Amino acid sequence: MRIHNLAKSLELFQYIFLQGGRDILHKYGYTVKNPAGISYPAGEEPNCAKVAVVTVDIIMAREEIRLYKDNKHPYPGAIEEYLPPTYR
Repeated sequence: MRIHNLAKSLELFQYIFLQGGRDILHKYGYTVKNPAGISYPAGEEPNCAKVAVVTVDIIMAREEIRLYKDNKHPYPGAIEEYLPPTYR
């Protein structure tokens, strides 16, 4: 199994386009705030277990949204409260 080193490939995020994006990046370990955005702490390696959990959460959320959008979600009311009104 190959583990990708996020600290080297994603050193600095200048823009956060996704609502809640900073929260997601914080869970990945990007905790150093600076004028250009947030970055990974120098000299630290990502916690691979944490990265895996957050990644699975994001993949599951994407699938839930796809099912909702395609009108195939078994419980659409369960996720509607998390979607912006323009998306419903």
